[in-house]
Amino acid sequence: MSRLLEKVQWLVAATALVTGLGVVSEARARCATVVAQPIILMYNPLTAGAKIADFLITATNNSCGPAVTINYGVANGTVNAAGVVTSLLPGLPLIYTARIFESNSPGSGIFFDNASLDSVEKSVVLSNGDSNSTVYTFFLDERQALPTSNLNPPFVIFAYGAGEVSTSERVASVTVTSGFMMTVAGAGSTGVLDFGVLEASEANKSVNIHAQATGAFRVTLASEQNGVLRNTADGAGSYTVPYTVTLDGGVITEMSPYVAGASSGTILIPTGTAILPLEIDLDTSGVSGLRAGIYRDILTLTISAEP
Repeated sequence: MSRLLEKVQWLVAATALVTGLGVVSEARARCATVVAQPIILMYNPLTAGAKIADFLITATNNSCGPAVTINYGVANGTVNAAGVVTSLLPGLPLIYTARIFESNSPGSGIFFDNASLDSVEKSVVLSNGDSNSTVYTFFLDERQALPTSNLNPPFVIFAYGAGEVSTSERVASVTVTSGFMMTVAGAGSTGVLDFGVLEASEANKSVNIHAQATGAFRVTLASEQNGVLRNTADGAGSYTVPYTVTLDGGVITEMSPYVAGASSGTILIPTGTAILPLEIDLDTSGVSGLRAGIYRDILTLTISAEP
């Protein structure tokens, strides 16, 4: 009886010892934790302004101890227990300029356009069970030559204190939308070509069209008067002046659009636009037989994605 009792007591003691080690290990791994809201951003490279997305980061002192300094924030690589970024995340640097900064400190932050190790953090004193939150901003520079796609720049959120670090890798979701824009040089969205008094010697006038696109595009032409300048006086609509329109050296009609492929510089240029000369050539050979008056047509150019 005595030996059997000793064996049972030894097994109980061993079980208690194993359970105790498990509890200690789990508690040390959760000294401080950090969580972040997702970053979701829609970006059109043709718009004038930069794009930002605010998100919240929250650090919690789970069991680091009373009145412990907790540092937390964002990095573009792995972070050790001293808060030092030790290696860059795979996938960096990126092909465009983006950064994350604490919202009240826009002059500093982590950058995604180079290979340097960057981090930005906030320091707070927290007791067990207390949390602190800070708004961070994901910032994407304006007018960048980005392909229409989904971009996912990686970054790390971290919290460290009491000699321990908690990290979690995240990605920002950036959807680059397609866009197509045209303007008339010096005139905005509309412009007027005034031929003055029509004479047989007058041939053509031209204006530059600025085209911006995120991919291959086409430009279609619509004519209010079906390809002629028509006399605007009542009862004089049968008097017309035919003309030919060329865009970037090619004839463009309602049935024959201008088409540009991505290989010919149609992707948005960060510092400018593609310039397409638009020329209207009047056929004034029969002008002497026309009735006096104002001759007019309205042309509408539309830019869209090339199917």
